[in-house]
Amino acid sequence: MNKSNPWLVLIISALSFLATIILFSMSTYFAQKYGWEGDGTVIVRFILGLSGLASVLGIIVGIPVGIVLMVKKQNAKAETSSHPASKTAPGVPAAPGSVDPFIKKWSWGAFFGGFIWVLGNRMYKWAIGMLILALIPVLGGLVLFGLSIYLGIKGREIAWAKGWASLEEFKKRQKVMAWVILVVIILLFAMAFAAGDL
Repeated sequence: MNKSNPWLVLIISALSFLATIILFSMSTYFAQKYGWEGDGTVIVRFILGLSGLASVLGIIVGIPVGIVLMVKKQNAKAETSSHPASKTAPGVPAAPGSVDPFIKKWSWGAFFGGFIWVLGNRMYKWAIGMLILALIPVLGGLVLFGLSIYLGIKGREIAWAKGWASLEEFKKRQKVMAWVILVVIILLFAMAFAAGDL
């Protein structure tokens, strides 16, 4: 069995980016404060620029790879069962046609996470559709915003219908996806701040 740790992929990507931002900021500060201008400073900034580019590419690749590894890891642990609507907490039989209230609630992860959330919940057709919509200027953005609202309302129900071993496994995945999306949002703000846009 593959011993890949999905969290390691996500953490290394994020930490390498943050380290590059910190080192670049420090080099700029010391160059301005002490007047260190010259070939050495240019070389250091060039190396940090390459490191930053590699870190951003690592994030772009690392997040989907980490999510796919999480899905594979959970699928390996999951038990097969007949129908997702019959799953409740372990040992508690579900009433016919009943669905846990958690599944009917609004999903902030689906609303804010969009593409990352649908990937993490094995909704691959949705992910492809969202990528295609992202390529359409203006109209695609409006449709994606509408999809975000729809996923916030119905996303958990759609993801639950994909089939999960238990409600606890599904809740755990939602918690993991919420953390992944929070890290991505923080990294996006850090990148905007580093670029001077904030």
